[in-house]
Amino acid sequence: MRMMTYARLKMLSYLRNLGNVVYPLDLFEQGVSRLHEVYPSHTWRQVGLPRSTDLSIFIELFYNKYSFKVKVENHPLIMDNLDAADASC
Repeated sequence: MRMMTYARLKMLSYLRNLGNVVYPLDLFEQGVSRLHEVYPSHTWRQVGLPRSTDLSIFIELFYNKYSFKVKVENHPLIMDNLDAADASC
């Protein structure tokens, strides 16, 4: 767990140093793209699904609930394992 936390903080630091806005760490700025840090299991629960390796139904339900279109290009919708699916959320 320690290594995952370190890697996450390192990645967020790198993204922020490049000028990216990361919610909830940075203030909201209108008109600027934002990266949202999420807890994957919570995100799956918000659409009424258990964690899964099949992202296609998740994407559909997420759009139906939040009207937020997820665009997928050159990315598999069936993941090899739950960790990979969480990383894609």
